[in-house]
Amino acid sequence: MVFLAQLNAPEPWQLTFQNPSTPVMEGIINFYYDLSFFIVFILLVVITIIHWSLTGELLDQSQRRGNQKKDLTTPESNANKRRANLNHTVSIAQSNSALLSPADVLQDFPVLIMVLSGRNGFDKRAGVRETWAKDKKNVVFLVGDKPCTIPQKYRIEWSCILLSGAVIPVAEQEEYNSSCLKEDADLKEEIAQHGDIVLLDMVDYYRALPKKVKLGYKWAIAHSNAKWIVKTDDDSYVVMSNIERMLGSMNSSRMIVVGHIIYNAGVPRDGKWAEFVEYKEHQYPAFPNGAHGHAVSRNVAKFIVDHDGFEYQGEDVSIGIWLRDGKQPVEWVYSAGFVNDGNCMKKDRSVIGHNISPEGMRKCHT
Repeated sequence: MVFLAQLNAPEPWQLTFQNPSTPVMEGIINFYYDLSFFIVFILLVVITIIHWSLTGELLDQSQRRGNQKKDLTTPESNANKRRANLNHTVSIAQSNSALLSPADVLQDFPVLIMVLSGRNGFDKRAGVRETWAKDKKNVVFLVGDKPCTIPQKYRIEWSCILLSGAVIPVAEQEEYNSSCLKEDADLKEEIAQHGDIVLLDMVDYYRALPKKVKLGYKWAIAHSNAKWIVKTDDDSYVVMSNIERMLGSMNSSRMIVVGHIIYNAGVPRDGKWAEFVEYKEHQYPAFPNGAHGHAVSRNVAKFIVDHDGFEYQGEDVSIGIWLRDGKQPVEWVYSAGFVNDGNCMKKDRSVIGHNISPEGMRKCHT
C-alpha cells in the first residue's frame, strides 16, 4: 500500500493533478481539463472579435478621412499627380479674404446679402448689379479664389475629382490652363472695377458649396455688424425692401433660420446630390432648401463658423446637420417669401430662385 501511494504521489516538477486514485477523482480532473479548454477557447474567440472590431474601426476612420480629403478638402489630389507629370501649373489669384474694404461700407447694415457665384459668372453678376442690387452696399458676391484645374469633361460630375482611369492629353490641359489664366485676369479686373467680390480661400466648384457658405459666414462675422445674413445665388432675384422688412420684424438675438424649411427629407445615395458615406442616417434633420435661399441670425452664423463641422453634399443639408448635431435651440421659420418658381412678378416675395437669366432679371426689375 505504501508503494502504491508513492506511485500516486505528485512529483516536485508536476504542473497537473496527480494520477487519480478513485473514479470520482478521475471525473473531477477530467471536468477541470474540459472546463479549462472551454475557457481558453472562449477567451481566444473574444480576443479575435475585439481585434477584428478595432481593425475595422481603424480602417473605417482612415477611409472616412481619405474620403473627406479627396472629396472636400483637397479635391485636386489626383490632379496634382497629373500636373506634376505634365510639368505645368495654373497661376491663380492669391487672396484669403476680400479685395474690398467692408469695414468702411458694411458696419451699419442690419442685413447682409451673400450671393454665391462661380468664378465664370461674369454675366450673372452683371445682371444682379444692374437690377435688384443696384447701388446696394450690403450685397457681396462669394467667389472661390482658385479654379478646379481638371478640365470639365475629365471630372466626376459636379466635383473636382479626376475620373477613374482618365488621362488628360497634354494639349487639352494646356488649353484649359490658358482659359483659367484668362478667367483669373478677367476676375481681377472685375474686382478692381466693382469692389463687391469676396474672394474666399477655396477651390470653386459645385460640391464645395458648404465650404463656400461657411467661409462666407466667417467673412461676414469678421467684417460686418449685420444682424441677419441672407444667402442667395447669382441666378435669383431678391426684393430688398421685402427681405429687410420681414427680418426687421424678428428678434435677431435668437438662433433663427428663415426660408423654405424642409423636414424629414430622404437622403440621396446617387446622382447630383448623392450624400457622402459619413452621413449614415436615412433622413435629414430640418434644413432650409438651398434653391430658395435662406436667412440666418448672426448667432447661427457664428455657431456654424466656430464649430466648423464636416461639409456634406449640399450647403442646405449641411446647415441642418451642423445645427442638429450642435444641439442648438434653433427656431426654424418657414417663409412663403422664399420661392423657387422663377416668378419675380409677384412683388410680395422676398427671394425668388432659381435659374433666372440676366435678361430675366432685367425684365423682373422693369
